[in-house]
Amino acid sequence: MTIDRQLIADRFGSAFASYDKAATPQQRVVAEIIALLTEKVVTPPQRILEIGCGTGLLTESLSTLYPQAELTLNDLVPEAEHWVREKLPHRSFAFITGDAEQWDWGKGYQLIASSSCIQWWQEPLAFIRKAYNALTSGGTLALSTFLPENLSELQPILPNALHYPPLAEYQAALTPFSHIEQRALTIELQFPSLLELLRHLKATGTNAFTHPHQGLWSRGRLLRLEEQLRQAHQPSPADPLPLTYHPLIIIAQK
Repeated sequence: MTIDRQLIADRFGSAFASYDKAATPQQRVVAEIIALLTEKVVTPPQRILEIGCGTGLLTESLSTLYPQAELTLNDLVPEAEHWVREKLPHRSFAFITGDAEQWDWGKGYQLIASSSCIQWWQEPLAFIRKAYNALTSGGTLALSTFLPENLSELQPILPNALHYPPLAEYQAALTPFSHIEQRALTIELQFPSLLELLRHLKATGTNAFTHPHQGLWSRGRLLRLEEQLRQAHQPSPADPLPLTYHPLIIIAQK
């Protein structure tokens, strides 16, 4: 599928105000990344690059863990800088707006981090190659993304959603790295209705994989889609609808 960069920027930009409250799976992922970095990284990095910082969930934790590091942050959405500065009013950092899949990151970073971002890339595995080239010898890659089972409940109603490379492809792309740690998680949320489920997606910007006209669903269409979803997963009408995230967390050293 072709990734619509402007749609992504628009949807995430409009969701920044609601993102932190709604993004409980992403918060769990950030906690796992920080736990692994604390366990695996002996020498604190002096230069950190974060790709797709968003509202700064991971940035804030990295700043606490590595208070002396020089931070360079990137996001497709210019307004992300404001949200990060709200979280880190006394921390200096450089902010680069733009599509990180397209621009040259430079070199010399001891840590390159990205959480819940590269699934929006046209070629997600290219992130690993770019990170390897930009890291110093002994530098660390800290990455989270999602596996093909992610949000599988939505397949009956959104069959053209994001494509997620399988674990084997990530493992092959990581071959140049050493000391690779991988963790796959399963995080299930439950919603009383399809409307509430879709509101959750909208609040986190995750609805950026839907075409704008799909936001104009009528009540009748929502009810039909909810019935279809329930038939696919066979809960009773009284049961909540599940939505399951399948994040993959990777820590690797160059």
